[in-house]
Amino acid sequence: MRRLALILALNLLAAAIYGVVALQMGFFSHMAETLFWSPDSHSYREVADWLFRAIPSSPESLHRPFLYPLLLGAADRLGGAPGIWALNFLFWLGTLNLTAAATWRLTGRALLAVIVFLILALNVSLIALSFQALTELTVAFLESIWILALASTKWPPARPRDIAILLTPLALLTVVKPQYQLEIAIALLLLAAVIWRMPQGRAASAIALVACLAPIACQLGLNAVANHFVGLSSTGSLEVKGYYVSQVYASINGLPDDLVAARQVVNDWTTSQVASFLLQHPEPAARTLIANLHYNLTSGSAFVDPAKTPLLATVVQDTNRVFYRLHFVFLPVVALAIWRRRDLRLFLLYAFAAALILTSSLIYDQGDRYVEMAIPFWAAAYALAVSDLWPDLARSLTRLRLYPAQRPEPPPGSLTS
Repeated sequence: MRRLALILALNLLAAAIYGVVALQMGFFSHMAETLFWSPDSHSYREVADWLFRAIPSSPESLHRPFLYPLLLGAADRLGGAPGIWALNFLFWLGTLNLTAAATWRLTGRALLAVIVFLILALNVSLIALSFQALTELTVAFLESIWILALASTKWPPARPRDIAILLTPLALLTVVKPQYQLEIAIALLLLAAVIWRMPQGRAASAIALVACLAPIACQLGLNAVANHFVGLSSTGSLEVKGYYVSQVYASINGLPDDLVAARQVVNDWTTSQVASFLLQHPEPAARTLIANLHYNLTSGSAFVDPAKTPLLATVVQDTNRVFYRLHFVFLPVVALAIWRRRDLRLFLLYAFAAALILTSSLIYDQGDRYVEMAIPFWAAAYALAVSDLWPDLARSLTRLRLYPAQRPEPPPGSLTS
């Protein structure tokens, strides 16, 4: 009963926080306009209309994988703008609860789970993202499912079911955000090694692994048939060239910050030309990446207008600056915990968070939109690191308390007597 009461109280608090932010931003008075305020949201809706055969074709299907437009289109047809918002709200609430539940399983400590829940619930940027018809909340929700899967299965996984539980969320993430190709590649390598070392049941486990890749196969087939393109999406290449490579090119050649002139040159480059250019200019390339990383981690939300809601905008910026410092504090903590405990779960959580944050730094003018997706990963990772090191810390504190009492008395007549 205590656990249920705690969960209920936390969710009521989260709903109250959500309601305050929504009312401050006036979301419910202009729901449809806010949901489709971003240009990206219109491209997702176009692909959704194409999938549901409302329009004959969609060039955006080359850039937008099918899963989120499918969910968006279904929600839109079932409930219009309120249906889309309801889907986002459920994903937001699910992210909070599943990440906290996963933390509880990983650490065995209710307090750490509560802290993780509150970190997510109090994040105004995540709430603001739920007011947009964009992929970020879907990504955060699928991440929380994967973290719970990681917490619920033993490592190494010994059954096909365990492999399916661990791999399926990553496959779904990949057909929402193609940048997850890195994470799923890491998972596939690890799971392939596990299957190879299994004493029995390797065939069933291999079949489960291949079956989990069905969403990716669907996306590849969709692009091959509809767009005559071999790949998950062309978005990654376009964004890298249109943002990061154009930034580096503009900084070297003294071009304006709006990148229009740089993009006219860079957008026609091949992948090999891009790689050659970056290798020939390592210093500006590194400088640009670090500047973008700092900007994304410390900026405000692109969806919270400082002119209309200055208090919320300040809260977002201050929160991100606190998180920025927190990352530096926990870097040695996580490293020490991994070294002391050899905890592969902690390594994966931290590595996935770092990969998301670093790849997001290839885009620089979207505020904190993309780094917000890493919060479930690093919040759970930091909680697990604290839990892993807690026994060592407790023993050290015990020794410090006992040391004065156990120190032998100096002999009579000594200088310290």
